[in-house]
Amino acid sequence: MTFPYLIIAAATQFLFKTGNTAFIVTNKSNGATRATVRPEDVLISLEPVHSSARNTFAGKITRINDKGSTLYITVDLPPEISALITRNSFREMGLTAGMQVYVTFKASSMHVF
Repeated sequence: MTFPYLIIAAATQFLFKTGNTAFIVTNKSNGATRATVRPEDVLISLEPVHSSARNTFAGKITRINDKGSTLYITVDLPPEISALITRNSFREMGLTAGMQVYVTFKASSMHVF
């Protein structure tokens, strides 16, 4: 079985680092580990969001997977993070492949194991 939203990296204290990206997480885990964030927990915006969410990153849309009333939008930070959004949000925001957007999610949404 493959896990399309799985990220493999090293975690130290409350940071999960992969490449040049460091995610803030709520569970303390040291050493080589894995993490995932569910697409329905990821917010996409055209500008950075100033909120209590600890993780906001700029990236480019690499894939748009149409599922009818919802779409999976994959954004390369790197790594790739996917968001699940409604068709109305997709239209209103004018999202297209190659477009720069921001992804935001809470530290508690990043599941480290």
